[in-house]
Amino acid sequence: MTGPADLAKMMQSLKLDPDAAKMFAELKEQNERLAAKNTQLEDELIHLRKSTSMHTEMQARQREKIQELKEQLKDQETELDAAISAQEDYRIEVERLECLDVVDLEEANEAYKEQIKNLTTRIEELQRHIKDEEREADTEMGDYDEGERTVCPDWAAGGVCRYNDFCTKGKHPARGVEAKEAEMNQ
Repeated sequence: MTGPADLAKMMQSLKLDPDAAKMFAELKEQNERLAAKNTQLEDELIHLRKSTSMHTEMQARQREKIQELKEQLKDQETELDAAISAQEDYRIEVERLECLDVVDLEEANEAYKEQIKNLTTRIEELQRHIKDEEREADTEMGDYDEGERTVCPDWAAGGVCRYNDFCTKGKHPARGVEAKEAEMNQ
């Protein structure tokens, strides 16, 4: 490298030689172009580093997305296996049912119908029995007459019936209430 003193001497010698001055000007211009090119390359390097960093981040996100998709695929494969298994079970059941005799199925159907009919009859009998029991309970309270029912005054006022044992949904058989009142007044 040349020091400042050497440069000064070179400058002096260039002033004397016109060709050397021209050559120096060209070298200076070339040096400026190279400096500009160097700055441009440094900017491109910075941009490239940023791009590389962004690209690396994007690759990491893509890897995560690929992993999520693989997990979804695995879940879907599991669901597909379950659906195939269910379809196979259904096919086996259909084959089993096809082997059954139609007469057997009709007999089983008739048996179910008979069972339903018996249960319906039993329910109706129980409902009648419940009504009879209610009627009998009301009769024990006094003379039962379905037409003669009065609203409980305590219940109508929003209170609790004083004849709690004989109050049925806010109504009393009329003669039963009177009998109970007479009983209580004695």
